[in-house]
Amino acid sequence: MESLYNKLVVPYSGGTKRSPREGLDFVLEAQIFVAKDVELSDMAKRTLIASNEVISRYGPAWCNRLMNTYFIGKKDYRLLHWSQEDGQFSEDSNSSHINRPYFVIETPGNGHKHKNK
Repeated sequence: MESLYNKLVVPYSGGTKRSPREGLDFVLEAQIFVAKDVELSDMAKRTLIASNEVISRYGPAWCNRLMNTYFIGKKDYRLLHWSQEDGQFSEDSNSSHINRPYFVIETPGNGHKHKNK
């Protein structure tokens, strides 16, 4: 698992880890971004690997209906399939999704309180 993770994610300047840019096909593959100074557990690495497989397989198939397909991990990493843009490579090295509204509202305890009737 570790060797596959190290093929999918390489260190970049600024402390982030991202997909290796060389040889990445934006049309067929997901882009990966792991925020600055984030160390992923073995379980998070397995989740990233599995998510990469799903996003890379289904993202291109769904692009006729969805602008992009993505997965956001709890430990400040994300995968994105967006065939028209190299989004993860243009991200600032200080980028984080932890405090962005779309992530906070979906975090357990922060969303709407629903009660079944």
